[in-house]
Amino acid sequence: MKAYLDRVREACSKSVWSRGVELTRADAVRGISESDGEVALQVTTRGGMVSHTASLYLEDEEWECSCRDVDDPCEHVAAACIALHRARKSGERLPTTSESIGTLRYRLQRGRPNLSIEREIVHQGGVHLLESTLDALAKGRVPGPKFAASQADLAVERCLGTRRRGMVPPGILPPLFAALERCPDVTLDGRAVSVSSEPVLPQCRLVNAPGGFRLILVRDPNVDEVLGDGVAICAGTLRLRGETRLSGRELQDLARGRFFSHAEVAELMTEVLPELRRRIAVEIEADNAAGVIHEVDSRPRSN
Repeated sequence: MKAYLDRVREACSKSVWSRGVELTRADAVRGISESDGEVALQVTTRGGMVSHTASLYLEDEEWECSCRDVDDPCEHVAAACIALHRARKSGERLPTTSESIGTLRYRLQRGRPNLSIEREIVHQGGVHLLESTLDALAKGRVPGPKFAASQADLAVERCLGTRRRGMVPPGILPPLFAALERCPDVTLDGRAVSVSSEPVLPQCRLVNAPGGFRLILVRDPNVDEVLGDGVAICAGTLRLRGETRLSGRELQDLARGRFFSHAEVAELMTEVLPELRRRIAVEIEADNAAGVIHEVDSRPRSN
């Protein structure tokens, strides 16, 4: 560990190392995890308003940080390295802080018609419902526990704006989901879920029909449940239902099922499906579709 500490110190500028020492003295570093030679540590600044994760690769003598500082190594890496070295000298695997540091949890609830959200700070003493801004809590303007907020937590607060809690307007769901997908502690109706900003889209399915084929618009098979506000549950992950690039007429026709006779197979395979696939996923489930496609593809084409 001493060799690694020296390696980091040599790579730091004097000012960066000095700020790292100050962060360590301010009890701003706590260990998160250690696995396969990688140690992850959390470094908090500005009273918990900002926290960064410094990853130390002890065997490779490398490091990285979630911050965007131009310095490499940055003050957070320096602080993490100093705190880890001191912990190891004291016989501890990871450094701890003198006070319990809370983390944020997001409780989503099904609503009519929109989702609602509550933010909580989970700490050693229990759970604190957050009804103010993180800045107000960090500066002591409202009572509450000490906490460490990540960049994702700050992004969630920016999305919510002055709402703080309660019903979530559909218009802010895309940026909110983009922030929540980076938050590790999210629940829906009390059950842990993950969040993805990748939209889930319907797809078209080509099936057999008497005298030909039928092209039908169906929902993505990964969707387990559709909520009323444009949100779907896919294998325990919340995703937004995305908009297709189909016209209103196409949506109507495909929802009913568009029929193609055997005489229209060439048009279906060479024009309709290629154009449709540029805008939406298409699954071919017709039993004899493969043979028909091969027959169409094998026909000589005129120049």
